[in-house]
Amino acid sequence: MSIISLHMLISENLALHKPAYQLNPYPGLNISRAGAAVDGLKDNTYIWGDQCVVSENGYKVALWWVNLTRVSSIHNIRIYYVTGRRIW
Repeated sequence: MSIISLHMLISENLALHKPAYQLNPYPGLNISRAGAAVDGLKDNTYIWGDQCVVSENGYKVALWWVNLTRVSSIHNIRIYYVTGRRIW
């Protein structure tokens, strides 16, 4: 007789609602804030849809990071890009 144990992998969004930082955010618009990338919303990929992080024009570096607030083991990073509501 053999015993088979099944392990179910549970996907957890470690970045959800964690502190985020962005270098050179788009000026004057609250919708381009770094926290938009970790608020859990991702159904509106239009650039001004309040669910994307937008960097200011004219810079060669776009930097964004999130503080996970604890040491974590990460096996997958998922990035959603601005698509203007077009299907990829």
